[in-house]
Amino acid sequence: MERVHETDLPIEGWRHQVRFSTGLINPEWPKEFVILLGRRSTEDPWSSAALSAEDIGLRDELDDLGRWHVRMVWSMPELGESAPAWAVEMCAEEGQELGLRYGKDAIYVVRGDALFLRYCEDGREEVAE
Repeated sequence: MERVHETDLPIEGWRHQVRFSTGLINPEWPKEFVILLGRRSTEDPWSSAALSAEDIGLRDELDDLGRWHVRMVWSMPELGESAPAWAVEMCAEEGQELGLRYGKDAIYVVRGDALFLRYCEDGREEVAE
């Protein structure tokens, strides 16, 4: 069974269904972890080679940290968008710093069963409703 988190998440005044999946069967989930997209938006003008390099760099850094992490797929079905993502056990502040290093505007934070969007620039969080 694949873990899927579906929620209506307010993002800068827009509402979209956000979905995460791992393809893993009943993995152990930490009480708090962050989710970072492995690449930038498909609207970003970077080449696919640059996007792949960014994702590989993030994976290598997560491996070096030695913390629990798992590959995920992030998607917004209604917009037809998807991207590779990484879930990693760390607090929101650490995730925010990691997101800033990789040029992310925001990261997702999971605490228990609650999902938050955290902006990397200022640490502001929005809760999924």
